Amino acid sequence: MVTTNFATLPDGFQYLSLFDQALALCAGYTDIRTRLTVPITLYVNGNAFSANCNGQTAKAGSDTNNGLSVATPFLTLQHAFNVVQNFYDAAGFAVTIQLTDAVAGSAGAANYTGNLAGPLVGPGSQIGIIVQGNVSSSTNVNVTAPNGTNGISANDYATLFLRNLQINDAGSATSAIFTVEFAIIDVQGVTFGSFNNAANVLHANKYGVINLNTAGNTIAGGGSNSFMFAEFGGIIQARGQTIAIPTAVAFTTFAIGQNCGQFLGFTSSTFTGLGVAGTTGIRAALSTGATLSTNPASPVSINSVFPGNANATMTGFANDDFGDPQTNSILAITGIGYPVGVGAGSTITQITSKSTAVTLNTPSGEITMNNAALSATTIVSFSMTNTSIAGSDIMVLNHVSGGTPGSYTLNAQCASGGATINVRNNTAGTLSEAIVLGYVIIKGAIT
Repeated sequence: MVTTNFATLPDGFQYLSLFDQALALCAGYTDIRTRLTVPITLYVNGNAFSANCNGQTAKAGSDTNNGLSVATPFLTLQHAFNVVQNFYDAAGFAVTIQLTDAVAGSAGAANYTGNLAGPLVGPGSQIGIIVQGNVSSSTNVNVTAPNGTNGISANDYATLFLRNLQINDAGSATSAIFTVEFAIIDVQGVTFGSFNNAANVLHANKYGVINLNTAGNTIAGGGSNSFMFAEFGGIIQARGQTIAIPTAVAFTTFAIGQNCGQFLGFTSSTFTGLGVAGTTGIRAALSTGATLSTNPASPVSINSVFPGNANATMTGFANDDFGDPQTNSILAITGIGYPVGVGAGSTITQITSKSTAVTLNTPSGEITMNNAALSATTIVSFSMTNTSIAGSDIMVLNHVSGGTPGSYTLNAQCASGGATINVRNNTAGTLSEAIVLGYVIIKGAIT
């Protein structure tokens, strides 16, 4: 006779060892979970043959296996998701799903698609699941996004980490990665291959979040409607990361935001590689309250953020935090200009002489000129380095304080990365005054 003690937690599930599970099933219990006491790795081999698994050899996959070793791997990623959610209490421990190598377009790559529906059971369930590819060569582990649906997706507060793999399009996939309803997918070391007929490579919908985490993510192919699509409060963020584009790619629009979709951290991120300059398509299209959020201390224009060869469009109260005009509607609630107290302005004092160059990289601010003598009816010019200025911009100048009001004429010519500022003494006598010039940059265009 065998006696088993059951530990019932508030959610009503029974948490047993594998041996006790068998006993419990015989006793009529049907909803039983194994509670983890250490991190666990499950293995998936989507191939019908043995394959490399980060230096080990995994046998052919089968969803009748237990997935606990390379000798008994599952066949599909979706089955691995289901097993973790239905039969494990993570208890705050990491759950890793290790994928074997699979060739793009193969049956194995098709078996690596799936949807994580909801968080894991147990305390610390927000830790989520890590899906791990090949740590030495991410392009050896391929995921083929099927036609008419998504490659890897998550919903209902699920948390998923994708590491060291490549995602491609079977021909007309909906997206490579899709999140919805507060789910989070964190992406690191992932290569995005060809998506010639896909709608979007990344799609964050209804408060879903996609996080491009650290260096190592690569855009190796294009062709889809967009690389990024955020809508209905969905968020796609990078926050200071480097995203590689080794060869030129083409998207209809690189980034699409609508219905309060948000792009965060891209103004401090970098698209790098030989393909950036040759990438084609509209840089971004923001509408109906979508936002490109910038660092208010160093705001930049949306057209300097995303790759492409056509300027961005903004309609319906979209915002890039910089003041770029929308194409069909502008709402001025408290005046037009830069927000007060958020770092869009700064000050500098000119040294040595009135012709000494200054550097101030903000779109508005004040320049205190040197008090050197300026002869009657004479013009002095000095250069200003400012990375927020483009050649088509307009600099508005005003004599705001210091010196004799009405005695000066001010003018500026903008160029890429700076401007030349001209100051004329309009009086009949010499003036030796440290006048303060206030300025604002207005973004302009000539095409």
